[in-house]
Amino acid sequence: MTYLVPRLYEVDSGAVEIDGHNVKDIALESLGELIGVVTQETYLFHASVKE
Repeated sequence: MTYLVPRLYEVDSGAVEIDGHNVKDIALESLGELIGVVTQETYLFHASVKE
């Protein structure tokens, strides 16, 4: 899903929709401005916020 919503991969069958709108009908520039991915893995800092 992480790659399908911002159209990094195209869907072979079916559709990916956001609030009832097919993502194929939304300009790629708009998707790039509106969607961000935040992972739960820490890559830069191996410490808690408290530390």
